[in-house]
Amino acid sequence: MRIKLSHIPGSDRSLYQLLRKMTRPQQVYKKLLPYQNINELCTIWIGLHPIVCVTKPEFIKNVLQSKTHVEKAELYNFLKPWLGNGLLTAPVELWHRYRKIFWPTFHFNMLEQFTVIMSEKTETVIKRIEKEITENSTKVIDILPFIQHITLNIICDKPESKTLLDRFLDANEKDNVSFPDEDLRANVTSLLFAGHDTTAISISWALFCIGNDLKCQEKIHEELKEVFKDSQRPASIEELSQLKYLGRVIKESRRLYPSAPLVMRKISEDIKMDNYIIPKDTSVAVRILLVHRNPEIWSNPLKFDPDRFLPENLKQIHPYAYIPFSAGPRNCMGQKFAMFEEKIILAAILRKWRVKSIETHEEMTVDMSLVLKPRQGSMYLHLLPQK
Repeated sequence: MRIKLSHIPGSDRSLYQLLRKMTRPQQVYKKLLPYQNINELCTIWIGLHPIVCVTKPEFIKNVLQSKTHVEKAELYNFLKPWLGNGLLTAPVELWHRYRKIFWPTFHFNMLEQFTVIMSEKTETVIKRIEKEITENSTKVIDILPFIQHITLNIICDKPESKTLLDRFLDANEKDNVSFPDEDLRANVTSLLFAGHDTTAISISWALFCIGNDLKCQEKIHEELKEVFKDSQRPASIEELSQLKYLGRVIKESRRLYPSAPLVMRKISEDIKMDNYIIPKDTSVAVRILLVHRNPEIWSNPLKFDPDRFLPENLKQIHPYAYIPFSAGPRNCMGQKFAMFEEKIILAAILRKWRVKSIETHEEMTVDMSLVLKPRQGSMYLHLLPQK
């Protein structure tokens, strides 16, 4: 394999050697770039296993948009003891069946039903936050466990669980093929992980960014006041759709801190990218964190600027330069669900409080693992009453 990949630039150092001392996104951004021209391919090694890394949007499109290269890379097998053959890790044939079953769950009509549940679960935890602040004279709290509690309660709500079980049972009847119990467990576990952990960390990163930008926060509060006036009622779908600036804030925080900093595919047949040939069965890694911070795409890429996502500013941005939910046929089906959920939770918190992050972007350290999390496992915010 080394001979087949010898024409692709790369490093003799392993991925572990490259990443082990990098705890800040800025470190990853600056230290990995010398090993890869930002718009070229690069090969790195995990033991004897090569991984071709891509960061050029045109190359990413070749891989992720393809209906041929939808098999997950072999390195995802380390998740199998935990996630089994659920939707996230399933072989292609099984994944196709699962996707047909799950897809209707995220239809817009289903999302409407869940806005009520999202608001109820959020309000319950907000009362816990109020209690915590009352008992804490510093008004500084770790927001992450509270957000995790909300998203877990939403995803575990009985109506949703019943819906998913019904879809599995309906598929069994229709196809006259039974899903083994382990497949059912695997998909429930995958749903809990994808719908709870990644969303919670995405919301927490958004609060971290908002808490580091006073002008941004003022604009959010102005928008909330304009949409909700003095009402204390939970947000409706119509009101959520009016929160345009908050939507841009969420998108920009996902650009700087994508919940999944990397996705990988197994190449099912030789693929040509400019002057390079990537051989069949090679693992390809799309380094989302680097794509989102590419200075040739995003001006001043380390700056938090929600107005990047104004329609007129996106005209020149390649659609595969912003992929927080991956892209193509094996993208995240729950991205609309996640946007609704994030808007509801963020709006509820920011209608009550002003937030200030304890750490700056430069001070924040991260765990570069499956999900991009604060390295210390906490996200401290100073919360003060909005009024």
